[in-house]
Amino acid sequence: SEDDANRATVILIRANKISGGLYHDDLISVLRQLVSLDPRKAQYHASFASVYAEAGKIDEAVIEARAAVEADPSFEAEARDFLKQLGREL
Repeated sequence: SEDDANRATVILIRANKISGGLYHDDLISVLRQLVSLDPRKAQYHASFASVYAEAGKIDEAVIEARAAVEADPSFEAEARDFLKQLGREL
């Protein structure tokens, strides 16, 4: 279910942070699958942006942050702040 997918993603993100980034590739793979299931789900794009940024993939992080805002405009302020931290603009 979608709730299970969300919980699994949160667990993977936490595991990745605890491990110092050992699971970036796994997270990217899971998030890519989630986005393909529901590309209009802003939270998936926002999570993807965060993981990409942590992996040093800034261009991809920017694309996903913008996709989150496109999917749900209420993400704009958060995305703007996130991108500013990366030295980018929305």
